[in-house]
Amino acid sequence: MLFRVYPQTIICKFGLAEVGKRTPEQVKECFRQIVQAMHGFHQEGARTSTFRTERAHVLEDIAVKKRWNHKSEVLTQQMPPKHPSFPSLSASATAARWWPVRAFSLIELLVVVGIIILLGAVATPVMQNMTSQSGAGGAAAIIDQAFERARMRAVSRQTHVYVAIGQFQAYSNPGVSGTGEIAVCLVESSDGSALASVTSDNARLVSTLVRAKGAAIATLGADVIQGRPTSDVIDYVGRAFVGPKVGYPLQGTMRYEFNQLPAIEFSPDGTARIAGDTSLPGYIEVGLRPARGETMLTDSSNVAAVQLSGITGKSTIHQP
Repeated sequence: MLFRVYPQTIICKFGLAEVGKRTPEQVKECFRQIVQAMHGFHQEGARTSTFRTERAHVLEDIAVKKRWNHKSEVLTQQMPPKHPSFPSLSASATAARWWPVRAFSLIELLVVVGIIILLGAVATPVMQNMTSQSGAGGAAAIIDQAFERARMRAVSRQTHVYVAIGQFQAYSNPGVSGTGEIAVCLVESSDGSALASVTSDNARLVSTLVRAKGAAIATLGADVIQGRPTSDVIDYVGRAFVGPKVGYPLQGTMRYEFNQLPAIEFSPDGTARIAGDTSLPGYIEVGLRPARGETMLTDSSNVAAVQLSGITGKSTIHQP
């Protein structure tokens, strides 16, 4: 019986017909030779597969190097000519200079984290101070912008615009008269005439309601803020309510009712007056103090005053 198995050849000295005539030891020896031959065949196949894998990796590395060299040559051609005194760089060195490998070390990261912590520690008291000052200052900026917008609207539309300013509870009952929040609302006449009353039929909103917390309207003495005009000045908070009452919104359920202080009326010629008055004032002053929660503070360092000229309709913010 002849067995041929690559890469070895096994020859048994008996045929298939003589298997029954041979001893068990002879048959066992023949099969042992066959098993050894098959084991050698599997080992040879594994070595062939490993060689093919390694050869594929080598070919891939060669292809990558060729593509990289091509990119380096293109970059070298696109770069401006170098000065004669500069040493010439190879393609690989040029590519490395254009795309440097950057990374952060642990020490650099710790230094950055330390700087951030230091800046946070320094900025915390500054931010707290700014927050305490933003009440009166922020409310003054809102009122000043409302005056400017109302004047420009009245002149451009040739109509009467009303600026309603009110004080309300900031937290316990929003929309209810109190201290801690200042709200500003702008309405204009629909037909361009002065209004004796404000309704959804004869007026429309110019803008949405604007609010500022942490501030309260108050009377400021002449020595609280130096350098501001003090003669021919009407104290806004001291005026009794007259003229049209403004509510927000104009339609539906009224959430804010401005019935504590009179509205300020801007005419088509740009002048400003207290609504209901016929004479033009020199200045209308809206004094502002900071408030904490729903309590007005007596600190005179963080106050502000908005003075509105009746003749020009322009406003100015004064602070210490």
